[in-house]
Amino acid sequence: MAESTKNDSWTPKLRNFLVIGSLATFIFAVTSNTTTNNSGSSISSDAASIPDVDSIARSMSIAGLGTSGKFHQSGFGGIQNINHPAGARARRKLSEANVIIPVSAVEHAVPSLSRENIENLHGHYVHDEHRSPFASFLYDRPKEELEAEQEEYLKKMSQVRQEWGAWNFNDEHPEIRPIANFDKTPYKDMMNKDFPKNSWQMDQKYVTDFIAEARKLVDRVREGIYAEYGHPTKDLKSEEEIQARNELFKIHITEEAVDPRVPHGWAFINRKGLEMYARKLLHSMMTNDEFYYIMGGHSAAAGHGNNFSQTYMLEFANIMEPVLHKLGVRLIARNLAMGGLGTTHYSLGASTLYGETDVMFWDSGMTEKGAADQDLFHKQNLLGGERVPVLLNGAVNNLKAETGDNLWYGNILPGWSAVPKTTGLDQGAELPWTVQYLYCEQSVGGLCNGREGVPTYHDSCWIPRSDYTPSTRQN
Repeated sequence: MAESTKNDSWTPKLRNFLVIGSLATFIFAVTSNTTTNNSGSSISSDAASIPDVDSIARSMSIAGLGTSGKFHQSGFGGIQNINHPAGARARRKLSEANVIIPVSAVEHAVPSLSRENIENLHGHYVHDEHRSPFASFLYDRPKEELEAEQEEYLKKMSQVRQEWGAWNFNDEHPEIRPIANFDKTPYKDMMNKDFPKNSWQMDQKYVTDFIAEARKLVDRVREGIYAEYGHPTKDLKSEEEIQARNELFKIHITEEAVDPRVPHGWAFINRKGLEMYARKLLHSMMTNDEFYYIMGGHSAAAGHGNNFSQTYMLEFANIMEPVLHKLGVRLIARNLAMGGLGTTHYSLGASTLYGETDVMFWDSGMTEKGAADQDLFHKQNLLGGERVPVLLNGAVNNLKAETGDNLWYGNILPGWSAVPKTTGLDQGAELPWTVQYLYCEQSVGGLCNGREGVPTYHDSCWIPRSDYTPSTRQN
């Protein structure tokens, strides 16, 4: 088990750039299209009863589908969190569950999903809303300490729900709804008439209520990011202040796939790219599909020098996975960067090595400065698999003409104008945690690079476990 109290200085910034970009496109989707947890979470970790194998297998098949058979629940954790008592008791049944890996009806689709993706033991552990990840019996700590950890977690989560609200979606349908079968439907483009009669997709009230609750969820996450960066709406006194704040975090929509060269904002995307991004998210929601967010890059992108789980792609997944889970979408976020070589050798086998992609992010500027390398990366990923990705970062070259003016492209902007500056040691400690000693005045630059008493890294690679003792001493 690994624990950290401070990520490297780039991680929180890049993570939230990616999060806000995804949230912006989702908001676009739910506000511009009218196509069409239970508030009770999945079974508590302390529940006495364990569902049968068929119920467990069914709940694994779709993100947000609880063992009760209801769609769009807070489905992480519960008996599928095997690091807590009831989950540990259910482990045997979990291993017996007949996990079905979907096979696309499209011949050139690339198999990109595994049993491990579907079981998602890590997700059920870290996203359990009712059991602290640090109160697991696997920690080599006294029982009293673990109980105190759990009590503190419940108190904290109660405060979070009171201050920020919580997912509160109820399906009033009295029976377990059927799951649409897309096995013979290319690209899962099923006509309305072919959906099962009582499926949630065919229930107008269900879809209307679901979208309303989804909007609330997205707004809460976005507000949480504003607060992390010291710009919470509750502290703003006027519409003018809110508008000025929104400009700092703006996603610029451009007609061409060109950096708008603006002083504010955190990302840009061309209009066709945003529309396709929105359609992709909506399609994944309507079909309870996967959404593949993939990154290829060099050693810095791979996170060398830090824990892999703290790289910006994995931090992005940590924020967005439970959000999309409630929306019925299984997020697959993959950091496939590597040191020394970058992406060129990977590009030669892109479809097999990167797999299916809905969004493809290039981050290899340190090792591949030539436009030709970046062009190979983009074209190979556009050609491979059944999904055509939205491209983020990298040289556009002649892709606009070569795609018949259907290039979907965006990128992250510097975004520093949204980050409060650190002007001194004591002042920096008063800033919101995410931005402490992140962006310094030049005169105190040493506070932001670990040279003046504020460590850039503060983490542990190993925490003693009750079930395993390494043969080599850990730090």
